[in-house]
Amino acid sequence: MASQTGDGNNTSESTSLLSGTIAESYHAIDRTERHDSAIEIKPPPSDVEADVLPETSALGRNLTWSSAYILTISRVLGSGIFAVPGTILAAVGSPGLALTLWIVGALLAYFGLMVALEFGSMLPRSGGDKVYLEFTYRKPKYLVSILVATQAILLGFTASNCIIFAQYMLFAFGIDGSEVARKAIAVGLLTWVTFVHACFMKTGIRIQNALGWIKIVMMIFMILSGIFVVLFRHNDTATALQSPTVNHLQWSWAGLWTGSIWSLGAIATSILKVFYSFAGLNNVNNVLNEVKNPIRTLKSVTLTALVTACGMYLLVNIAYFSVVPLDEVRNSGGLIAALYFERVFGTSVGRRFLPLMVALGCVGNVMVVTFALARLNQEIARTGLMPFSRVLSSNAPFGSPLGGLLVHYIPSVLVLAIPTGDVYSFILEVEGYPAQISALAVSFGLIWLRFRRPDLQRPYKAWIPGVVIRMGVSVALLVAPFFPSPAQKSGVFGAAAYALVGIAVLTLGVIYWLMFAIVLPKWRGYALADETEALDDGTTITKVNTPSTSPKSTASNRHHAASNPPLHRHPPGSNSLRPPPILSSTRPLHPTVIHRQSNDAHTWQQLTTDGSNGAILRSTIGDKGVRDSKIVRAKDGSKYWLIGTDLQVNNKADFNVASRFGSLKIIIWESPDLVNWSSPRLSPNLTDSSAGNVWAPEAVWDESSQTYFVVFASRFFPATPADRSGPQPPNKLMYVTTTDFKTFSAAKEYLAPGYPVIDATFLKADNEGARVWYRWVKDERDLLIYQERSANGLLGPWSRVGGASDSERITFAKQYSNNEGPLVFKDNVDSGLFHLWIDENSLQTYIPATARTLGSMSAWKAEALKGFPNHIKHGSVESVTQAQYDALLKKYPAKAASVHS
Repeated sequence: MASQTGDGNNTSESTSLLSGTIAESYHAIDRTERHDSAIEIKPPPSDVEADVLPETSALGRNLTWSSAYILTISRVLGSGIFAVPGTILAAVGSPGLALTLWIVGALLAYFGLMVALEFGSMLPRSGGDKVYLEFTYRKPKYLVSILVATQAILLGFTASNCIIFAQYMLFAFGIDGSEVARKAIAVGLLTWVTFVHACFMKTGIRIQNALGWIKIVMMIFMILSGIFVVLFRHNDTATALQSPTVNHLQWSWAGLWTGSIWSLGAIATSILKVFYSFAGLNNVNNVLNEVKNPIRTLKSVTLTALVTACGMYLLVNIAYFSVVPLDEVRNSGGLIAALYFERVFGTSVGRRFLPLMVALGCVGNVMVVTFALARLNQEIARTGLMPFSRVLSSNAPFGSPLGGLLVHYIPSVLVLAIPTGDVYSFILEVEGYPAQISALAVSFGLIWLRFRRPDLQRPYKAWIPGVVIRMGVSVALLVAPFFPSPAQKSGVFGAAAYALVGIAVLTLGVIYWLMFAIVLPKWRGYALADETEALDDGTTITKVNTPSTSPKSTASNRHHAASNPPLHRHPPGSNSLRPPPILSSTRPLHPTVIHRQSNDAHTWQQLTTDGSNGAILRSTIGDKGVRDSKIVRAKDGSKYWLIGTDLQVNNKADFNVASRFGSLKIIIWESPDLVNWSSPRLSPNLTDSSAGNVWAPEAVWDESSQTYFVVFASRFFPATPADRSGPQPPNKLMYVTTTDFKTFSAAKEYLAPGYPVIDATFLKADNEGARVWYRWVKDERDLLIYQERSANGLLGPWSRVGGASDSERITFAKQYSNNEGPLVFKDNVDSGLFHLWIDENSLQTYIPATARTLGSMSAWKAEALKGFPNHIKHGSVESVTQAQYDALLKKYPAKAASVHS
């Protein structure tokens, strides 16, 4: 949903908390992208179902459309366009056939891009093929993750463009450098790129953006210079230009096709060369966690990059053929660009300008490849299956994926150290072979999921015949080494050697998986178990635990832990103990509610049922989804209600539609004891039909009106246009009253400051006066929370606490990108302590803080995350009796909760 709720507690809830226990409801929501409708804790990274949800990197979303475009186009526009056109013309004979093959290659690239677009919009997470393979091929468990990790560790290097950079820089300055000099320059470039991306991440993004635009401008300059030569080569004013005199391109239909060689082998080989020239269109799929509006950006950026690359490739080829005699083009090998610049600018200028241009292009390419592969390596490390996963997953100490950069840097340096020649080329070929196996598996998986999982939301749907053609290309590339030409058979290593080594690398991964997941667990008698952690920088990782205890003793230990909750804290000056609190939590992929129990608002255990991911409640009506859960205790204590937003995003075209034509009802459950719940029911529409949504219901008991005061967020649309197109109106807060959550008063405006607000939660301060209330509201302009006080009840007037200005905000979680859903309650045992949890959407978890006064926003001090549950969101506090607590534990056995480390 575009905004998220804030759930708090009413007067009786917070007061009775001192002598009872608490219950809490929360859930995961991404404000800018779609989400599944379930109320539940966001699963750990190892729960691949969570991949349908966008995930914001702990680094934040730093990549705009422009940055994402450069990340893609700089990866695609490599050194190939400066070398490949000459070899293709030599193979197929005519400019017409050569240009046609560039169009065919672009079409094949588009078929491959379709796969990346469907998967990327369906699973909008960083990691690219890693995420898609893990989501599709879940069994045997860990196998796909280990294969991807093996490939990343052993074959994750960038070397060729570093070497090309060194060669062209030496050539540009007329230095005949030795191999050692070339290697040193190449390693120096890679070291500099790694250093910039590690220590100055945003500066690195700016540099690679600038280099990308420089590359595009230089390509345009090449095209325009070619046009200038063609137009003015017979003009006396163009004497400074070297004009072709013989065998230049004849601009007629027959001239275009003169000399065509219709050889199937030559055409197929040339198409593959063109196809490789478009490699990298899926580069942005590796970094989606850092892209603003990832789904929309992915679709537009990649298609724009493909059209840009195709257009430039065609026009540069035409410039080559127009300026350089065709016989020289055919005989140029990889030097067509050099011949072109010498023809246009003369020998001296051309020999200097071209190498510098190619060198700059190589720098940009190395930067964007390093940037993306570092993120991919970090995503692999987060699975917990790489050595030193905690270190490699962290963004410390520079706020960048330093571990992922090192995993990329080390093998790249080792490859650069190998002497240039057959061995070097062989290693580069080995790198590409497993990539085609992955591409084939991803393409097949897309088709398989179409039939297996039609429920998944697909903002972009690939054309299946195109996907089949892409699979055919992969198959051709995989079998080609085993059917070599005579020239290939005479090579040093044999044509199939690189393929066999690539297969051997993957086989090594399979052997590791067998030992790790099958042999050792059976031999030592344990079962592998995933545990989610959050590092200090907010990055969530999965730990794969391999306990040495037997299954029997492990089960016994778990039972002991569940039977013995942590020691209760004592209030100051007291020796009494209080029963631990109860927390009802939520998961994002199932419409469910799950309870947790704790005593000190920091250390929790989870109460679950057998199966259904521990679900206690599920939504089966209305939109078949529930969010923004809030537990409300009846004034007389005779019953409880659990209310929430009626919303299932995946049942709509996208989240934008849900905010314009969403449900205007709330979903309601009823219970006498928090243990046994009724079936869900829907309220009447809470507002008129001009509203697009009713989100984030928050309910507290109002003594003055003797009703439950229900606040929610809505945006209202004008009567025209009927399709409610155009910008969305801002959310405002509305309220209704009820005595039974069956009938409700007419909705009235509660807070409409002229800018979007949402996530209101309340706390009654009886110690300050019978009508004193505090409220916390999210300002959607800066994505921060502010705090207000009223001395005259829920209808106010309200003012910022402590006389603060309207611009003041609660700042203990300001360093994160999106503060929302505040939860406020009194401590269970310390009557002078208040807790404020701010839901941090980018981390998918609460950030807890405490204060001993409500009189100042600056009084809130953040608590350490260590030991605090991760992936918990949006909660409400409610006291229960000891008997209710015991009944909850009896029905829902406790287990250890996933926590921050």
